[in-house]
Amino acid sequence: LFPTGILRDIKMAAKRADIIVITKSPKVISPYNKIDAENSLKSLPHQKIFYSYIDYQDFKPFSKISYNFDIKEAKTVLLFCGIANTYSLEDYLKRKYNTVSKLQFKDNHDFKEKDIDLVIAKYNSHIGKNKDIVTTEKDAMRLINSSYINKFDEIPVFTIPIKVKFHSEENGSFDEEILNYVKKFYWWIKFIGMQGDKKIYFITDLHLGVPTLEDSHRRELMLVSFLDSIKDNTET
Repeated sequence: LFPTGILRDIKMAAKRADIIVITKSPKVISPYNKIDAENSLKSLPHQKIFYSYIDYQDFKPFSKISYNFDIKEAKTVLLFCGIANTYSLEDYLKRKYNTVSKLQFKDNHDFKEKDIDLVIAKYNSHIGKNKDIVTTEKDAMRLINSSYINKFDEIPVFTIPIKVKFHSEENGSFDEEILNYVKKFYWWIKFIGMQGDKKIYFITDLHLGVPTLEDSHRRELMLVSFLDSIKDNTET
């Protein structure tokens, strides 16, 4: 099953989980919100539920001119991104700016010249000088090697880093659950007699097959090269 789209597995697979993390929950969550979420999940008795939220960090300059731009003076922002869910990000920006507009592309969008031109045209359509553009770090990584990134040189473009955090009352207990599981797994490795000089690797979110076959092929070659590089210190 290739990891593509909003879900990374079929819904029934949740029944196999020992821990369920409800992501993008409100930064301040009430007991009633938790009860509603857990009732809709229909979790099993042995499953433990944790809640995480997105903690937005300080904006980072992305374009050349943005390093000399006072973002505190900006009253209008254009958000452009290729992520599936922008609700929490929009809500955060609405608390920072008087006016927020958005250009949303499909998830994992591969930005072309026409897309950058569209973003710039939308930005220029906003009245006034106290304005800027914000995008996600995920989208910035797809833009950074673009042949057309210099079109943003004279426009203040910023990225917004994020951290995923657990609510304070759950943070320690989540870490403890993971550490206990790792200890059990380590014991199992010793039990089956895995050689001490061997390693275990986990690979996830390769997004094979998307957004285009050409892009996917590049990742496939990188994956094959990586697998070839570790073949001498792994076991199957």
